[in-house]
Amino acid sequence: MKSMYALSPICKYRIWGSSHLANEMNINTDCEKAGEIFCVNALPENDVLVDNTIPLSKFYQEHKNIFHIKCDVFPLRVNLIDAEDDLSIQVHPDDRYAKMYEHARGLPEAWVILNSDDGHIRLGHNCQSRMELEQIIKQEKILDVIPKIPVEKGMFFYLKPGTIHAIGKGVSVLEVSHMADITYRLDDYGRIDIESNQPRKLQIKKALDNIYYPQHQKDLKPILYYDDEHYEKITYFDEPNLFTIESLQVRDACTLALTQFCIIVMLSGNGRIDNTKVEKGQTWLKLFNGSLTRFYGEMKCMIITYKEM
Repeated sequence: MKSMYALSPICKYRIWGSSHLANEMNINTDCEKAGEIFCVNALPENDVLVDNTIPLSKFYQEHKNIFHIKCDVFPLRVNLIDAEDDLSIQVHPDDRYAKMYEHARGLPEAWVILNSDDGHIRLGHNCQSRMELEQIIKQEKILDVIPKIPVEKGMFFYLKPGTIHAIGKGVSVLEVSHMADITYRLDDYGRIDIESNQPRKLQIKKALDNIYYPQHQKDLKPILYYDDEHYEKITYFDEPNLFTIESLQVRDACTLALTQFCIIVMLSGNGRIDNTKVEKGQTWLKLFNGSLTRFYGEMKCMIITYKEM
């Protein structure tokens, strides 16, 4: 089998979204307010195509042996998010809760800030107990206890399940998570759903079931950093059974030992990966074939993978 496969992105309308990022990344779409771009998704309703022919979920099931992991389903989801307005205040469940109530996986996730127009995120909370937080919600003062964190390009955040969070207006992020899509909203600023013409639904009890205390969050510094005249490589996160997230800036050429399958999201530039031409806006599935991987050109990409203990 070959080692490089193109993944076709899916753009989704979001009430808070913008199409600026999709346009900037040269991703063709008729979707207005394409606030979320699924670069990697194997869920039934948004299954991206491999080489524009076969859904990723099916490709994984038919070729599990070449991934060298034991997951029942493809483990990673990678999105680009472009916020023209604030996202809802929300929480994701852990594996135990999601399996019990949603028949799904839990949702740990991570963000790399791609751009910020003097923007912010909301992360964590200042309450000491569920009782205190419930009272704050009843008083409609939840925004008072969720810190605003100014963000800039290159910052990294890891959100374990149960973390209160929201991406703010003017911020775009690369989001990595497990293959799940369970979100519980605590607050949505009274926005009206365009289909039902009713306020968007909240899931306060389920959110409260998952929130942990205390919850003080901040950006995480890279765990590894390498820079020379040929390339810059930043490792933001590397946890077995979660994900590995790295940034690679190639100035002319470099050779890396990518020892397991990975997702490569092209953020800028163009060139080649081994013998495959690549350019800004593309997403690639790279399988490990026992050889070193050679990058040529001027480009910046994100490399995301999953490994087991």
